[in-house]
Amino acid sequence: MSVLARWQQQLIDAITAPLPPNPLPEGWNAVGLDAYRGNARLVRVEALLAAFHLCGQIVGEPFMRGLCRQYVSAVPAASGNLSDDGAQMGDFIADFAPAAELPYLADVARLDWARHQAAWADAAPAWQPAQLAALPADAWADVRLARHPAASCLQSRWPLAAIEALHQPDADPEQSVDLNAGGGALLVGRPQWLPVSHPLSTGEATLLHALWQGQTLGQAADTTLSQVPTLALADALATLAQTGAFTEWTAS
Repeated sequence: MSVLARWQQQLIDAITAPLPPNPLPEGWNAVGLDAYRGNARLVRVEALLAAFHLCGQIVGEPFMRGLCRQYVSAVPAASGNLSDDGAQMGDFIADFAPAAELPYLADVARLDWARHQAAWADAAPAWQPAQLAALPADAWADVRLARHPAASCLQSRWPLAAIEALHQPDADPEQSVDLNAGGGALLVGRPQWLPVSHPLSTGEATLLHALWQGQTLGQAADTTLSQVPTLALADALATLAQTGAFTEWTAS
């Protein structure tokens, strides 16, 4: 690494670290460094506010801005790319005392992060069951489906789908959420241009994870039906595909 590159890295580290270096390297100006650090924190806060918009809708902008400032002070930036910032927000909120009265907020942040990741994930075609028509029916059981880069699945004890629906522009203002209704699995994907989410039944979640673990369609069907014998497999696979769970596929 050249002298210039080392100096640049030292400056980046000083700007992004929770605390400035003490003592300052020779020739550095404390006022100038504080200006750089302040701008960097401000940019991170604004990016986090945009990424965690559902959390912000629930707690209000002033509270969320203060929370993001605390996060920026406590958690170093993951990289120079602002879209990478926020992966630890769910865990941070879980330990954030001022949010203790909202125990579901940490999982809402994890949903926000899943949708944020889906929005920024690499482009890839979404697999659809109609593509099986290219194979003879007796070969379908040997098909393996790859996880789409935008897809993730959250497991929560809170009704995240209902909480999210309550904060949509077209939501009924008289609507409410029963936080004691229980949670479950929520699939987040990007089948076309925008992230979407869909709550999964136990059977659908079992089928999803079996396929993501590399099982063939036949093996995943056996795994799922052994646990949920009444599941309609074709309908479950269609639900997963429509939410953008899979991309490339191979036939053994």
